[in-house]
Amino acid sequence: MKWGDKMSRFIVRIGIVVIVICSVLAAVIGNQSMRGAGKGLDEAAWRQGLRLFEDNESEKSIGPFRKAIGGVFAGAALGEIKIGVELGKQGKKDEAEELLRSMFDDEATAARARYELAGIYEATGRKLEAAQLLHDAIVVILNKGAEYVGIGVCKKCHLKQYMSWKKTTMARTFDVLKPGNAIEAKKKADLDPKTDYTKEPACLPCHTTGYGLPGGYEIPSAGDAKVAKIAKANEGTTCEACHGPGSEYVAPHADVADKKRKYSANEFYDAGMVRIDAAVCTTCHNRRNPTAAPDFRFDYEQSKDMGSHKNYPLKYRTD
Repeated sequence: MKWGDKMSRFIVRIGIVVIVICSVLAAVIGNQSMRGAGKGLDEAAWRQGLRLFEDNESEKSIGPFRKAIGGVFAGAALGEIKIGVELGKQGKKDEAEELLRSMFDDEATAARARYELAGIYEATGRKLEAAQLLHDAIVVILNKGAEYVGIGVCKKCHLKQYMSWKKTTMARTFDVLKPGNAIEAKKKADLDPKTDYTKEPACLPCHTTGYGLPGGYEIPSAGDAKVAKIAKANEGTTCEACHGPGSEYVAPHADVADKKRKYSANEFYDAGMVRIDAAVCTTCHNRRNPTAAPDFRFDYEQSKDMGSHKNYPLKYRTD
């Protein structure tokens, strides 16, 4: 065989190896990424689980949530997530939790890390926390990689709306958790008005914005200036609590402002901004609220304009 033929075959073999490696890497990333795997989400099971979750039947929501997300993560966990799962199986729950939580803000692992930690919680009897993590894992997938950016970004262009919002009850939902506030409501719900609930995980999803989700509210530790800044930007029910995490739709907003050009709302919706409807409100206005009656049902048409900011005309919007 001539040297040239040997070289040609060698190059072909190298090419095949490269293709195989790239395919494996793509499979690995797709197996754990919320973008690559989102197509496997069972939406009917998600809606079923969500109804139970919002009706304060969190433990019953675990099954439907698992069914909803099961097709997304059908393959075995890989990399550091696999290590976290193995630590959990070995009974090293604290180490497993620390490792998995360290991956909550990485787009490639944000949903899978929550999903696997939920399994560890469920196995150790922490079912309410397991349900919350499964819920959040699905929300991360539905958000398609978007992260919360904080109210300071929104108010740069929407100052009037921001100033109007500051006067609403939505802006003060975090303050309700502080000792000495909302005394009568807390007593009615059998809660201690003297207790500080600002670090209570069960309360934070609806009294802050994006708690437990990428870029959202975090409980600050003493001396941690970075987390304290993130927390401050997401205290209360801010813009992104209703309009969705803004990292993906900030760019078209900025382009409109810079070029002073016309736009339609669909441009922002296509970029990930959430359309306001009853489902947005019932994320928090549901029976999980300790002050809600057992038969509570949210009336969207009656309540949609209560407690929200004033809707000012938007200069360049065409629809």
